[in-house]
Amino acid sequence: MNSPASVVMFAVSILALTSLHAQSLAPNTLPSFPLTPELLGRLLDLVARRGTDYETPALVSNAVGFGATGHTWRNRQVNTPDSRPGCSHCFSIDRGGEKDLAIVFRTPNDMKIYRTERNGKIVSAVIYDSKTRQITMRDPVEAQAEVNAEFVFWATAFRKADAE
Repeated sequence: MNSPASVVMFAVSILALTSLHAQSLAPNTLPSFPLTPELLGRLLDLVARRGTDYETPALVSNAVGFGATGHTWRNRQVNTPDSRPGCSHCFSIDRGGEKDLAIVFRTPNDMKIYRTERNGKIVSAVIYDSKTRQITMRDPVEAQAEVNAEFVFWATAFRKADAE
């Protein structure tokens, strides 16, 4: 049988483990992201050489925190198609002083838009439904895994280009 003392010990153990887990997620111990300084440099170079200037509509850009409320976001971006029909990948940088990055994965039905720091850590993320024009905020943990896959996509594309 469980005595009151053993129940208390169990509860204290759970609290201690929860506290240790929370400390392990502290900002100073963030996991490494696939956006390495080398990959960031290559992406920035690609945008500078081959990118196009673009103004992202306020509805979408404001949702992730780019641009003043109600105003478009002026950026420079590079796009590349995906192997799936109607899908593409986009990497954007601000044309002003903003340092955060925008990564977009477009499908025929929606756009997943990620705002990240220059180390690849998610700042915010949304899904924009192209048909309904509705925006859904994303869970940062789920969005981080997806944006990491986007950075892996870009790194793989560079490796393929280097091999050709």
